[in-house]
Amino acid sequence: MPKKKANINPISCERIKTIVAESGMTQQAFAETVLHCSQQHLSRMFNQKAPVTSDTALQIKKHFSNIRVEWIMGEDNYKSNEDYFLALADAAEERELKMIDYENLAYYAFRCYLSRCGYTCYACESRLSSKDEDIMLDYFEQCDLYHDGLISKDPNKLDVDLQYYGQNMMRFLDNGKNEIGRCSKEAYEKTVKDVADYAEYKIRKLIEGSGSNG
Repeated sequence: MPKKKANINPISCERIKTIVAESGMTQQAFAETVLHCSQQHLSRMFNQKAPVTSDTALQIKKHFSNIRVEWIMGEDNYKSNEDYFLALADAAEERELKMIDYENLAYYAFRCYLSRCGYTCYACESRLSSKDEDIMLDYFEQCDLYHDGLISKDPNKLDVDLQYYGQNMMRFLDNGKNEIGRCSKEAYEKTVKDVADYAEYKIRKLIEGSGSNG
């Protein structure tokens, strides 16, 4: 029985080309280092004569962790994890629009203000950077009495930002998708409420003023 021919997705083949071009590697180096295949096989994928398999996508993911397997396979158009999460945030915003109540309208209006200022935001959980984790590990290793449940050094003198560790945060990005700041979710929600309350106050004052002026 003849072997079934694998389906070739031209989108995946084009995306392999993009990844190789952006990597700055030669085709031969990429094939050998990333895919562990021959340059000829990579060339066949380029020319849509060989399929891009899930194994191929996973090999790329190992070397370029922020490139999504689903994007490589042509299943969606969100190349990076960041693109994907921003799309989720946009979808959530659209769902909120369908729920006409004061709270959701307040959040939508606030996001419109952010967009007008050139910013976007989405929820995340703050974690220590790998550098700060290394500092903490070194600190505990150097504490002579750590294993007895005591700490022999002042943790407040560590150059590590623990203020928001483990908290639910709102992450702010500029138009170039670069992070420009974070705040706690509680601070974000309070600001949204303050802006909504002030808007309602100004609207009422406008209406009352127009009524008194006839």
